[in-house]
Amino acid sequence: MEEKKDTVITVTVDTEKINLSNINQCVVFTDNRDDPSQQPGDPENYVSTVDKNMKAIWEGVSENGTDSVQITNIDLKGNDDPKILKDSHISSTNGIVEAKIKDKYESGEEAYKLTFTINNSNTSYPVDPKLRMSTE
Repeated sequence: MEEKKDTVITVTVDTEKINLSNINQCVVFTDNRDDPSQQPGDPENYVSTVDKNMKAIWEGVSENGTDSVQITNIDLKGNDDPKILKDSHISSTNGIVEAKIKDKYESGEEAYKLTFTINNSNTSYPVDPKLRMSTE
């Protein structure tokens, strides 16, 4: 059995090409689990696996290595998806967001909205990936 661990989700942004109409084509999600990398242009279908009673951590990086990407918010969709994140335990520090995972197993996927900025600008970019809880 694999040891439970925090899931670090990296949001890689092509900061030189992104604008508000091509966000999905300029963002790629990866994580420190065995989840396959997201295909460019399809972040709403990217699913990160998380372990119960651990944390999900989101960090942003730029493709060019020069610009900075700040994750500013994680919003739960509030629909009928399983509730994997403890919504009262989401915190942001220096552009990195951490959220506590519930301590009981939830099946299915939970959609959420992640918002980020580039170089601390006033322009926010939203993307809508998903989470899934590991089965143990």
